[in-house]
Amino acid sequence: MTALFDQAQRAFQRATAPVRRWPLLVCTLHLLFALALYAAGGLAVEGFSGDARMPVLVYLVFFLPGVLRPWLNLYWQVRRDLRALRRRGGDAGAH
Repeated sequence: MTALFDQAQRAFQRATAPVRRWPLLVCTLHLLFALALYAAGGLAVEGFSGDARMPVLVYLVFFLPGVLRPWLNLYWQVRRDLRALRRRGGDAGAH
């Protein structure tokens, strides 16, 4: 059974290798995917709940950390990239 999981993991790593070369792209795609799911879930809850607004509010508040985490990951990746660029001597908007 572990051989099957190992094989699936290797296939996944081979499939995502071209994208993982650029960490900023990975963080951006993660954020876009999270935002799309968050919005779709909010619309689905709104559709199922009818005129009631409390289920929509509860959904949006409960799943907000699911969107904030990719946003922070993107922010931290940009910050790391800028610091690395400054350390290498590049001008990344330095004063």
